[in-house]
Amino acid sequence: MYAFIVFALVAVLVILIISISAKNAAWEKKLSGKYCPQCGYRGKMVKKIRGSGAVELLLWFFFLVPGLIYSAWRGSNQYAACPKCGSRDVIPVESEKAKQAIESKQQKKCPYCAEMIKSEAKICRFCGKELSGCKV
Repeated sequence: MYAFIVFALVAVLVILIISISAKNAAWEKKLSGKYCPQCGYRGKMVKKIRGSGAVELLLWFFFLVPGLIYSAWRGSNQYAACPKCGSRDVIPVESEKAKQAIESKQQKKCPYCAEMIKSEAKICRFCGKELSGCKV
C-alpha cells in the first residue's frame, strides 16, 4: 500500500516535470520579438513567475496537497516582462502600435516650429533653423 502511494507521487512529479519542460519550449517562442512601450526596449523578454520558489519547496516537503495547489497557481501566473524596466506591458514588434511607437522614438520636435523631425537632424527641414546648439 505504501509503495503504491510513493509510486503515484513519483508518477505525478514526472508528469509535472514533463509538462513544465513543454511549457518552457512554448515560452521561448513567446518571449522573443517583443517591444516594451514603457522604456523602448526591443528584443527578448524575460519570464517572470509570481510567488516564491522557497515557499513552494517548503509546502511540497511538509504539506503535499497545499504544495501541489501552490505549484499549479505559480505555473499559471507566468508572464513576459521587460528585462530593463520589468514592465508587464510588452507587445509584439510586428504590431502596428509597436511600429508607431518605434517610429515616434526616432523623431523629436523642433523647438522653433514644433514639427516632428528626425532625431539626428542638425537643421529643421520645415523652418530651416539650425539645431546644433539646441537640446531637444
